[in-house]
Amino acid sequence: MEEKWEQVSFSLRHPFEAMVFGYEFWEPDENVEHFTFSLHFWFVTLRYEWGFGESPF
Repeated sequence: MEEKWEQVSFSLRHPFEAMVFGYEFWEPDENVEHFTFSLHFWFVTLRYEWGFGESPF
């Protein structure tokens, strides 16, 4: 059985670079082998990534 891994990260941007409200959800495909959920709130982005097997980070 493959081992599950998880990662939480956040990033900050200057307000003049981007002010975004929303979310993104990316599922695995032929290029990416893990799930990603991103929550954007003004100039802060919170990202939660998870998958199985070896972590790409």
